[in-house]
Amino acid sequence: MVRLLSLVVAYNDEPLPRVDLDKLLLSCSVYQPNTDLSTISVDVMSVTGAAATSLKNDTDVFYDSEILAIVRRVKLKSSGLVETTLWGWEGRRSQIGEREQRKLRDMARHYGTKLSQVQQGCEPPELVHVLGGRLATRQVRLKNVT
Repeated sequence: MVRLLSLVVAYNDEPLPRVDLDKLLLSCSVYQPNTDLSTISVDVMSVTGAAATSLKNDTDVFYDSEILAIVRRVKLKSSGLVETTLWGWEGRRSQIGEREQRKLRDMARHYGTKLSQVQQGCEPPELVHVLGGRLATRQVRLKNVT
C-alpha cells in the first residue's frame, strides 16, 4: 500500500519589515541589583543523591545533566542583618529524584530560607548576576581532559 502526501506551503516573498533597534533595546529591562545588599559569599554545589559537593572551579559553567544548589549570603547595609538565598538549578537532562529533592529541602531548612527551583533556560537575572554576570550551560560533562 502506497500513500502519497502532498504538502503545500504558502509563503510571502516580500522584504522583512524594518526593525527599530533603538526602540527594541529601550523596551528591554535591565537587572538592577539591590544596592543595600553586600555579598558575603556565593557557593555552588553539585547535588547527587543525598550529598552536596562544593564546586571550586568554573562555578559559572553548568551542565545540562547536573542538579546544583547555589547559596548566596548577603548583609543588608541598612540593618546589618544577614539573608540567605538558595536556588536549586535543574539541567534539562538531569534526573532529580526524591533524594535530591530532599537534600535541597534540607539545605533550605539548614540555611533558614526558601528553596527557589530554577529550570535550565529560565534562570532569573539575579542568579546570573550572583554568578558574576555570566552563565554558560553545556551539554556534556568533560572528564579526564588533559
